[in-house]
Amino acid sequence: MSYQSAAHSYRETEILSASPARLLIITFDFLLAQLTRAKVGIETNRPEIILPALDRSRQAVGELLASVDPTQSGELAHRLISLYAFVLSELVDVGRTHDVTRLERNTALMRELRDAFAAAGERPTHAEVA
Repeated sequence: MSYQSAAHSYRETEILSASPARLLIITFDFLLAQLTRAKVGIETNRPEIILPALDRSRQAVGELLASVDPTQSGELAHRLISLYAFVLSELVDVGRTHDVTRLERNTALMRELRDAFAAAGERPTHAEVA
């Protein structure tokens, strides 16, 4: 088994066995990696890097959007839906304009949200404390 094949198998196992909270973090990590790739592509004027990275970024944000259940989280869910829709719109515009500053602002926003979800996932629940 090649290294690439072993790495793919490991990643697949990690995803299939992950909790919903962990899947959310995996999606954010993928998104942040693709946003970084898009930034490098823009800075080096390499459309062959920019276009696929922005496309994968939009797909990841779409996954985050699909993961929100408005019936479970009320106001928070609606705010997340609005935020993800805004970021999707921003990524479409970045694809047209190649505006690095705008891309960096959205990357920082998604990184902050990722870190907040990660911190919330590390806190013990009331059942674990009792």
